[in-house]
Amino acid sequence: MGWAIKEEERKFWLEANFLTGWGVDRELQRSRFVRSPEALYGFKSYMRYWPDGIYAVARIHPREGVSRVKVTISYYNNKGRRFRRSPLAG
Repeated sequence: MGWAIKEEERKFWLEANFLTGWGVDRELQRSRFVRSPEALYGFKSYMRYWPDGIYAVARIHPREGVSRVKVTISYYNNKGRRFRRSPLAG
């Protein structure tokens, strides 16, 4: 399992695939994400907040057939706007 940076025009996110939903839950909890009590946009979600108001939303996508479980993480600033570029991009 490895996280990959994905970018499109005007947005970026991290993406990874896991064998099981249990593996996803364990990895996100280990990374200090907290389970959201409600589904956001129909996805099982986790959230992580930083003291400066930046936060991340991890969305667990429903498994389709025998494929792996896909997770995406989007980052937002303290005004609730999604980051448009990866801070790791040159």
